Amino acid sequence: MLYLICITTVHNLYIIHRDISSNNVLLDLDYEARVSDFGTARILKPDSSNWTLVAGTYGYIAPGIN
Repeated sequence: MLYLICITTVHNLYIIHRDISSNNVLLDLDYEARVSDFGTARILKPDSSNWTLVAGTYGYIAPGIN
């Protein structure tokens, strides 16, 4: 559940992770999922989509993204 709260929080701040995959989700000692590796993250301008290039891990990129 904390994983979803993290993603929702950063999206509300116009931050996109751009590489959510099984490699970037870690489990803590209580087996709660934690998001890691924000190295490819970008901050979007609220009035723009800012699409410049595709980023992410093959197999985890949204199907509509080419």
